[in-house]
Amino acid sequence: MIMTKFDEKVLDKINLLNSIFSELNKPHLFENPNFVIDDLTWEYWLKIKLHPSNKNCVSINIILATDKVQIDVDNIHEIFEWSNKDLEESRNNVINFIKEIFTSYILLEYCNSNTQMYLFNANGLFIKKYNLTTSIGGFIDGFLRRNCNQRLFFPIYSHKIANE
Repeated sequence: MIMTKFDEKVLDKINLLNSIFSELNKPHLFENPNFVIDDLTWEYWLKIKLHPSNKNCVSINIILATDKVQIDVDNIHEIFEWSNKDLEESRNNVINFIKEIFTSYILLEYCNSNTQMYLFNANGLFIKKYNLTTSIGGFIDGFLRRNCNQRLFFPIYSHKIANE
């Protein structure tokens, strides 16, 4: 158990994550063996690293700070970030997104500095695509599909879905 006393805004974000874990019938953050708390954690900033029992899961870091929630996927920093205002206005969208990241098959396609992230549900059906382009050259490589590599990651948590 972590002994840091967190700021109220960080605690709210911890509760947001714990609500997702509850819905997935998984242990809450500080009891969850799939996540490790970073040593640099302090009362205004909590960094959580995914440490899954299944080694073919995408690398994920989650930062809960007084002013934001940030998710880094496969060492791509700050690709998903929500301010406190974003959380107030669309908290359920953020919860649903994080739940999808935890329960989806994730296909990452790397084309130089262009990365595409595809999410698939438990039935293998396509859910969403995110373009994580970091430069014009990456966009061109992605568009022309040059120098591309793909890697498929298993879900962190299985999530049963109704027949579609």
